[in-house]
Amino acid sequence: MYTDTIIVLSINVISGLIVLAIIYCLAIKQFKKQKEIELKAKAYVTFITKLLERGHDGSENSSRELHKAVGDVVLSGDYTVINEMINFYRDHGVLDSTQAKESFAKIISKMRKDIIGNDNKDTEIPLEGIILLLIGKER
Repeated sequence: MYTDTIIVLSINVISGLIVLAIIYCLAIKQFKKQKEIELKAKAYVTFITKLLERGHDGSENSSRELHKAVGDVVLSGDYTVINEMINFYRDHGVLDSTQAKESFAKIISKMRKDIIGNDNKDTEIPLEGIILLLIGKER
């Protein structure tokens, strides 16, 4: 009888430890995922900001900051974002035409999908809307 109680108690303790270990692992995984999203979002915002600033300030310092921002995106960004950036730099490199602005808007659209998630309908914003919000009306 005493042995049965010890066995039941031991099973309960071991089961509790297993459940705690599983919860801990899930919490760590979620924490790492959240940090990854924060790192990507910061890199994306910095890239957008520096590319837009470059249009107003062509200084060497702003170019250096833009290169660093591109590097941060390359290190932490999603491959679909990086592919859109490659397309932008291969075809345009600067925001000096309607096509360049559309290409830039595609980058931002991919960034939104990466951060928010592909299955979320709220990521769909027309490219014209992105251009209008970030760059403004064409004159």
